[in-house]
Amino acid sequence: MKKTITLLAAVSIVGGTSATAVSCSFKGDKNKGGTTDPKTTDKESNQVLLKMEVQNYLNEKGTFDSKESAIKDIQSKSDWKTEGIDSLTGSIYGTDSVSSIHIKGKLKKGYIWPRTSAGEFDVTIKINNEKNVEKVATELSTIYFEDENEAKENIKTKFKLISGVDQVSVIQAPMTRSRLKYEVNLTYKNNVEGPEKQEVLINLKNNLSTDIYAANQSISKDNKKYESKPAAAKFIKSTFESIEGVQSTSLVWDQWAPYNYTISIKYDDKSKGPENAEGVIQLKSNLADAIKTAQNIFESKEYKSSSSARTTIESSLKIEGITITDFSLVDDESLLKYNVKLSYSNDYFGPTSISGKLSKYQSAKFDKIEDQTIDMRKTNTILVDLKGNNLANKKISVSSSDNTLVSATYANEKITLRVSDNKNIKAVIKVWDEEEKEDGIEFTAWVLAKPEIVTKLEPEYGWYLNHETTLDIFTNDFDKTKGDSFEITSKLQGVQNSFSVSTYIETSLLQDSQNQQKFILHYKFINALPENAKVQIGLKLNDEIVSTFTLVTKAETNISDTINKTLNDIKNNFNYKVGKESDLEIQVESDLKSINGIEKVYFDWTSKPELTYKVTVFYKLGFTGDKSFINKGTRYEPAKFENAEDIIYDLRKPSNNTYKIYGKNLTGKSLAINSDNNETKVSIARETGIEENGLEFRTITVDSNSIDDTAVHLKIYQVDDTDQNVEINLTIFALPYQSQPNIDWPITGPWALWGDLGRLEIAKNSTKNLNVHINNFHPELGDTVEIKNDKIENISANYSVMKNNDGKATIILSMKWEKSQWWTSFANIELIINGQLNPDGQKRYNILYARAL
Repeated sequence: MKKTITLLAAVSIVGGTSATAVSCSFKGDKNKGGTTDPKTTDKESNQVLLKMEVQNYLNEKGTFDSKESAIKDIQSKSDWKTEGIDSLTGSIYGTDSVSSIHIKGKLKKGYIWPRTSAGEFDVTIKINNEKNVEKVATELSTIYFEDENEAKENIKTKFKLISGVDQVSVIQAPMTRSRLKYEVNLTYKNNVEGPEKQEVLINLKNNLSTDIYAANQSISKDNKKYESKPAAAKFIKSTFESIEGVQSTSLVWDQWAPYNYTISIKYDDKSKGPENAEGVIQLKSNLADAIKTAQNIFESKEYKSSSSARTTIESSLKIEGITITDFSLVDDESLLKYNVKLSYSNDYFGPTSISGKLSKYQSAKFDKIEDQTIDMRKTNTILVDLKGNNLANKKISVSSSDNTLVSATYANEKITLRVSDNKNIKAVIKVWDEEEKEDGIEFTAWVLAKPEIVTKLEPEYGWYLNHETTLDIFTNDFDKTKGDSFEITSKLQGVQNSFSVSTYIETSLLQDSQNQQKFILHYKFINALPENAKVQIGLKLNDEIVSTFTLVTKAETNISDTINKTLNDIKNNFNYKVGKESDLEIQVESDLKSINGIEKVYFDWTSKPELTYKVTVFYKLGFTGDKSFINKGTRYEPAKFENAEDIIYDLRKPSNNTYKIYGKNLTGKSLAINSDNNETKVSIARETGIEENGLEFRTITVDSNSIDDTAVHLKIYQVDDTDQNVEINLTIFALPYQSQPNIDWPITGPWALWGDLGRLEIAKNSTKNLNVHINNFHPELGDTVEIKNDKIENISANYSVMKNNDGKATIILSMKWEKSQWWTSFANIELIINGQLNPDGQKRYNILYARAL
């Protein structure tokens, strides 16, 4: 009977820093690796002896680089002394010790393990990490780090991964800029040994920031410009990618700023730097089009010699940015072959060379041009064909002998003559080739002016209804033989109705028989225009309206009221004696003819004894009124004066100076006044007034400069009949004044300081009186006296008035010292009459300076 053995295998591969470990674990039946043959008697193998043998073997071997190297050594050995051992396998599986490995034995056929063992056990080894430490240091020296911190952290991590390493400390030692040296201090766990110090050299990545910045600056350095954006992009990428350490780049253009670029940069493992750079480029100006334009121009010309061709080409190619580096020109019969090599300044580019053929010059030959006429009635511009031979590509010039009035220009075998003023002009036109001026031609241009109106017309004219008038209109250059016509048009303006303009006005335009440039416009308003309406007149010369103006009706001035007033004034202000009736006729005709607007006056008596008459009036143009007027004159009767009351003129109220003198038959009389006082002027008005009761009066006006009260005798009389008179007494009340100031107003003491002021000294505790004499003082007329005192507390002042019947008065001014102190007191005392200081140039008051001693 066979015995089935089930073998379960677990295989693990452990990755470490220094080696790969393989561990195996086997599980079987109770024989655990022994024979299964039932016919054989199995022997037991001693696990304890085997473990001792293996441990002794490892101790004799000394140290190992790692657990893996120890397992490899054990597994390679086959001559184990312990009985029944076929082979051993080792594993780090199942142990946490850094210095122990797990051993599992395989028995030979016929052997089994004791029931108390399984053929598996752990043994310890000694580990020497010298090679592992050296290997890690070597690996670190091949890596490039961003900076010192990254390098330091990597050193710690790498060394801690070495099996058996307990503690790691790293100290930096000074080295070069891109290479650093570190000293690593190591401590180990039990049964592990190795170098306590290890020197590690590491590399920092090369920082290319400065190189990247310099490269980016070089893109636009010295105002560098590019022929195109693709060319610029190629140059930019190559500039950056030429930097050692730059692995690749990619470039994009800004969407909104099309000449702004951003380049992204990737570096190799040994380098670092900015991830991108930005900049702006400038493009060169492409001069290809400008060169082609210049080439077309100088190739379109003809040249007399190679030197002139060379000069023209060089001049045409004097374009900013171009430098001619080489020029060749070959004279080949009728052609000139050229080749020009070009170079450009930094801001420009274009073709490196141009070449072509030029035509040799052939003289222009002009055909004769007949004299030309420019009729301004039709146009102010004409085109004249220029014909001949070899005209193409020639620089042909034209001129006018009167260029300010007749201009001449040439283009495309056409001469353009343009007239700038409407005048009869003769101009000589010359035509020539600039290359051969002596072979030119000339012809005459005659300008015929069109008719025009020279009269300066107002925008509006007016005339009176049913009166014809005329308006002279002058023209220049009007000639019926040339078909000229001149007529007028008319239409109503400012109103809409169905009536024709002829309903309101008659018009005609006639040419003067002696002067064909003079026209006379006749017009007459036959009906009044509607309100706000006007007649628009258009002056049409050769079927073209050249001027317009409006006609309106003028309103005639009615002067009937003026005539009636004039006739009534004659009736009211003049009278006529028997036998003097003709004076009335003369007066009427004279006064009416003096009125503006009256042409003639015809006087007819209707009743001479009654002085009634009729006048027929003829008016001047623009005036109207009644055709006739009836009125009457006033028969002479002597003036009869009423008994007049005496009158009073008070100079205190100078505007109340008019008085009425009553009587009968005063109208039309010449009255006068006599006065017995030369200082008083009295006048009498010419106009006669009438009161409501029918009584007539004249007004007299009084004006006087009297200083003192005055009585004046007046006599009013009729000039042509002095027996008719009236006598009146006029009393004039003059203004009051101080009659003897130098006597009444004392001046004592040497007080020149106070000028013309009156000065008075008052003894202590005494009273002084002054008698001030006043003329024309009438309290009944409102005269008043006032005392002003600026120091009433020093000196008191009072007054009383003594008046005589003749208007003379004495004012008694009493002043008393009021102060009790011993020193001198002062006061300014003013005497004021009627509250006035000096209203009419006469001295009305005095100021008294009083001093109390």
